Amino acid sequence: TPDPPQKAQEQVDRVPVPKGNRSAQVHRDTYGIPHIIAEDSLIALYALGRSSAKDRLFQMDINRKWAEGRMSEIYWQPNDSDEARAINDKLIKHDKAMRIWGFSRRNDTLIPRLPITYQRRLKAYAAGVNSVIEAEDFELPPAYQELDLTSIDPWTPGDALDVWDRMSHMFSKINLKTEIENLLDCGDGDGCTVR
Repeated sequence: TPDPPQKAQEQVDRVPVPKGNRSAQVHRDTYGIPHIIAEDSLIALYALGRSSAKDRLFQMDINRKWAEGRMSEIYWQPNDSDEARAINDKLIKHDKAMRIWGFSRRNDTLIPRLPITYQRRLKAYAAGVNSVIEAEDFELPPAYQELDLTSIDPWTPGDALDVWDRMSHMFSKINLKTEIENLLDCGDGDGCTVR
């Protein structure tokens, strides 16, 4: 029988936050799960964006492209076999449907209508993701190279909602309107009520 997987060592990183002498601590437990300690929610969300990008950038980007109707850019089959044509037909059908439904367009227009507190939170998360993408030593995850992809677009506040749409579609069939209504019921995080 194979040896059981080795647990990673616990790790604590200090995450500097731009614009000020502030930081967050990201404690990764022996399973690699990040636990964030920060003085306020914006710093915590910045650190969460960084942690998410370090752990799941390819998955995040794929889910964003799913919502934007851009899956053909990634999985298009260049050969002319029957199987490739069938895959490409499915990709085109999906991309057309997503563009007609307009998740991504809706999310981009929704951001300015959210309360300023939520806009700031989404921007802080996006800034954390972009701090990884824009780092001098950044290298695309191996999955990009396997698909001959050479770049990634900057993360926007609307992208977080695109991924939220994707996750809600995949796991629960809950629509974004209900999720946002639940979020707004939380106010500043005290006394949340979920319908």
